[in-house]
Amino acid sequence: MTSAPPLSPLTTSEALPLGGHLVHLPPAPPAGLATATEVVRDHLTRLGARFGPGSGPWHPDGSAAPAQDRYATAGPETVIGLSGPHARGTDLTLRGWPAGDPTPFDETTAQAATGLMALHGRANGGPRPLGTDYLSTLTGVVATQALLAAALSGLRGTPVRSARVSVTEAALFSLGPYVAAATAGDEAEEVPSPPYRRAARPPFLSADGVRFEVEALEVQPWRDFWKAVGAPAKDIANSWRAFAARHARAAAPLITTLAQCAARHRYADLLLVAERTGMGLCALRTLADRRADSDVRYDDDPWELRELPRDERDGLPAPPYTSSRPHTGFPQLPLGGLRVVESTRGVQGPLATPGCCCGPCCAAWTRPRGRSPRRPVSSPLPPTA
Repeated sequence: MTSAPPLSPLTTSEALPLGGHLVHLPPAPPAGLATATEVVRDHLTRLGARFGPGSGPWHPDGSAAPAQDRYATAGPETVIGLSGPHARGTDLTLRGWPAGDPTPFDETTAQAATGLMALHGRANGGPRPLGTDYLSTLTGVVATQALLAAALSGLRGTPVRSARVSVTEAALFSLGPYVAAATAGDEAEEVPSPPYRRAARPPFLSADGVRFEVEALEVQPWRDFWKAVGAPAKDIANSWRAFAARHARAAAPLITTLAQCAARHRYADLLLVAERTGMGLCALRTLADRRADSDVRYDDDPWELRELPRDERDGLPAPPYTSSRPHTGFPQLPLGGLRVVESTRGVQGPLATPGCCCGPCCAAWTRPRGRSPRRPVSSPLPPTA
């Protein structure tokens, strides 16, 4: 498994959301949990948390401070703590496998055990691992969200002393839509039998050897693009349904003639056709290619945070966490009583929504990066002669 290059540490300030908070890290987490622990460390420190006692090799000056007993864990789990100026803090137990399983954890075995390999290998006729630490990174994000939720709950007067996250449970949560489709009783999932011919599925290959992907969230760009490159109308129509459902089915078996028609044109010419028809086109590139781009900054944050101007804050209701005493009117869950407002459409939006940590953060002082929401996939093309 390979991971992205490490991000350069940032100089935190008290103006950041977790200013005044301390993150307590294990001196040496189990090898299989090192990636998830690093993700938590990176996120929390970028939000302003500083290193607390017992943070081991991640101590700011590089020294290994004496570890507190509860963070010096061994075996298939580790403990990460987050404490703030207004609360004792939360200890999060991070496990590879669910509680009670002492087996050492590793990413490859987890991908096999949770069915991720089988899903990723649908188009190849057999299980296929992802070449990145997907599950470990996902779990690090989930663990970060749990600690942020606990910190917010403490500010609202309902302290959360402990939390737990396991890689396998996070994995099954991420695979939920596929599990639901595969186990639906009323209407069985329809997935063409693998393996599919490699030439009949993305990515495509241009005449000058550029491998590329296409994207269309509605029928018209799909039809106009393939018609312009010479594909038969019937094949365009019959391939649309499989292409539109590729995210939900983890497979895109298309009519072979589409790839054959694309292979007759140079990539630069295909780009011109795509621009004219509204089709999205993207050449496949290596990490080295991406690192060479001028807009890449490894010390950049994944968020942009801003405080509301005074006149905008005056119109908001008073926050429910101004008192240190517990509020009996709130449910016991850390984010009980809060509402998340989602503004996404199409497949990509709902898949990205779990990355949001809580409603007030998004509504009050965050601005998401990226493109504006796009329109959803429309109905399949009617058969044409």
